[in-house]
Amino acid sequence: MRNVAPLLLVCSIALLSCEGKSTPITNEQSSAPTSAKDNTTALTSVKGNGSLKVKFTYLGKVPKKKISDPYCGDDIIADNLLVGENKELKDVVMYLDIDTEKKFENQPELTIDQKGCLFIPKVLLAKPGDKIKIKNSDDTLHNVHILADLNTGINSGLPRQGSEITYEPTTAEFIKIMCDVHPWMGGWIVVRKHPYYALSGSDGVAELKDIPAGKYKLHLRHFSLGHMEQEVEIKDGETTDLAVEFVKEKK
Repeated sequence: MRNVAPLLLVCSIALLSCEGKSTPITNEQSSAPTSAKDNTTALTSVKGNGSLKVKFTYLGKVPKKKISDPYCGDDIIADNLLVGENKELKDVVMYLDIDTEKKFENQPELTIDQKGCLFIPKVLLAKPGDKIKIKNSDDTLHNVHILADLNTGINSGLPRQGSEITYEPTTAEFIKIMCDVHPWMGGWIVVRKHPYYALSGSDGVAELKDIPAGKYKLHLRHFSLGHMEQEVEIKDGETTDLAVEFVKEKK
């Protein structure tokens, strides 16, 4: 059974504000490493489980910025704002403030690839203790510069194709990753201590399942557009659907 929520969030990128019956609580920019400590308290909780599905779209004009580099080529497209043909917004992280003992499911080896002079994936979801392989698949010099507040920061060269290192975060945090050789290259490692977090794909959809019924604070974060919070209600046996539109403010 689906609970199609009547809430449509319309969000101004410049002000990071939202209009509607429910109003996000805070606004903050995300250009620097940010602690991901959990405020792990459900507002209310009852027995049973439900799901949350959010569709993200971007209604502003998408800049088609191309980057030229003698080694990387002339057709690199900046990946800080990835929007589909129907305005689907990729790489939005959503997560709940929730007190839970639910364990993470087993997942395949995590890898970040420096390929085509971009970090692939741009945003990686991880948990404390994961061993993340970061490799260079390009026939040019890269480095891995990790900026973290609560985890170990590193700055290591990957001088040739096939070079790789392993990085192991131990604490929940949003971790910035850069290549100083190619300043447009950037990405994020999102480390959470519980599995109730998800990332929107190329279809603009992010989904959480098996959530204990109750009311929670939902966080939505795009690393170029900002962060907002919204209360959501999860009902037993139902899927709560939300539509979130990011709209660039008119000047």
